[in-house]
Formats: sequence, C-alpha cells, structure tokens
Amino acid sequence: VVTLGGGATDNYRNVRFDGGRYAEVYTEGSGRTNLDVYIYDQNGNLVCSDTDSSDIAYCGWTPRWTGPFTIKVINRGRSSNRYALITN
Repeated sequence: VVTLGGGATDNYRNVRFDGGRYAEVYTEGSGRTNLDVYIYDQNGNLVCSDTDSSDIAYCGWTPRWTGPFTIKVINRGRSSNRYALITN
C-alpha cells in the first residue's frame, strides 16, 4: 500500500509474468482521485490498460512469452491517493 501524490506516476519495473499463463494486475485506491493503470512489455509495447474514471483499475491478459513487464500507475487527480497494487 502506497500513497501517490496528485498528478504523480509510480513505475514498477521488471515485474515478471509467465508466457501462456493469464496475468492480472489490480489496484484499488482510497476513493479520492482517478487512478489509471498501464502495462508495458519488455519492448515498451502497451499490452493492457484501464483508464476509466475511478480509482479501481484491473488489467488481465495472457503474455505471449515469459519476461519482465512494467506497471505504471498514474494519479489523474490533484490530491494524493493511497492505493494497493496486487498481481498474480
């Protein structure tokens, strides 16, 4: 559980997911601001995103190969938001 300032971004690099196995990323904030989530593969390609107007975000996909991914969480609001990040 971390606090993300208004307009700030958290990057979680080198998060390993297994190829051919369903991968999930879930974030849930304290309800104060909009949080968006983006997932990038090791080549910088966007593989999943959740950009709705809430502070709950979910991405699920099946990676084609095993490797490192980057999870980016962006706080679209002006105030801080405390959130939890969960992956499988």
